[in-house]
Amino acid sequence: LAVELLDSELLAEQQHKNGVVELVMKTLPSPIKHLQQKLPNKSKLVLYFNPFGQINQLIQDCIRAVIKNELTELPRTQNQFEQFRDKIRLELNDKVFDVAVVVEKILSVGHNISKQLKGKVTLDMIQAHAYIKAHLESLIYKGFISECGIERLADIQRYMKALEKRVEKLKVDTVKDRLNQIELDKVYELYDKEVSKLPKGLEIPTQLHEVYWMIEELRVSMFAQNLGTKYPISVKRIKQTISELKK
Repeated sequence: LAVELLDSELLAEQQHKNGVVELVMKTLPSPIKHLQQKLPNKSKLVLYFNPFGQINQLIQDCIRAVIKNELTELPRTQNQFEQFRDKIRLELNDKVFDVAVVVEKILSVGHNISKQLKGKVTLDMIQAHAYIKAHLESLIYKGFISECGIERLADIQRYMKALEKRVEKLKVDTVKDRLNQIELDKVYELYDKEVSKLPKGLEIPTQLHEVYWMIEELRVSMFAQNLGTKYPISVKRIKQTISELKK
């Protein structure tokens, strides 16, 4: 067993939580077989269209996300760990199934967007396609389920639908798309500047990470207003939130 000394209490807490999650995963029977039996054929097929390459890796990330979500208090003793593990054992299969169903819908939209980005592209759409592809990869990537958390999956599904709308609207009005992207670049630059100030290895603090999600909501308001945003959003609100973080 390796003992590692860490620079900050916050980093130590993060590593402790990750360690507990991995240990629970190793000591519990995997729901993979259960999922393969329960998921309809279409769902199984869509789950294969994922950035993980293998369906098992994707399901492992669903399992990790469920355990992380349930881990509201870190166990400090073996007894506490065993109590947590035994509690989650009873619910794991059903909860992982529920997550996999939502992930299947997200991946289905992602697959549709990827298909639309293929083939010949006119010169005025090349740059927009590059931005759309980059955005798609920032939403669906290896480990996105456990990293974003179960509570964010419904939002990610909405962001994916908004991205799909962007692809549709781009065919009609490339100029408006470019103007929206210029505004997005400005707020991303401010966000990235704050992230670059963080100590290496530390997860982005909750308040700053909220700015990232605010930018995602801004995207919805720009490209798919009919889907609705979680709260009123604008470039001005995001800039104000970032300036308040500096105080």
